[in-house]
Amino acid sequence: MRAKLPALEKNILKYRALQMVLLIHQVESLRTFIIGSIRSSESLLPRDSNLRALPEGVKRPMEKALNILVTKEIITEKESEDLQGIIEVRNQIGHKVH
Repeated sequence: MRAKLPALEKNILKYRALQMVLLIHQVESLRTFIIGSIRSSESLLPRDSNLRALPEGVKRPMEKALNILVTKEIITEKESEDLQGIIEVRNQIGHKVH
């Protein structure tokens, strides 16, 4: 039984690492989709319009995008908080390799 324990631990570590990579990928895909969707919608506005809420180069675009979605009642405040929590987990994974 003792001989199998290191292999089990290795497999658990591989599984957790795969979960982390998938989470990073999925959050980045979601981020790209949300920001891209809002910017695409805003591209229909006149060029000189000051109604653009998410222009290129804005700081913290994901946070602002989620606020826009809540303001327009596309998602609820609770859903926004859940997404921000998932993004925080992604940031912890991306910046602190355990």
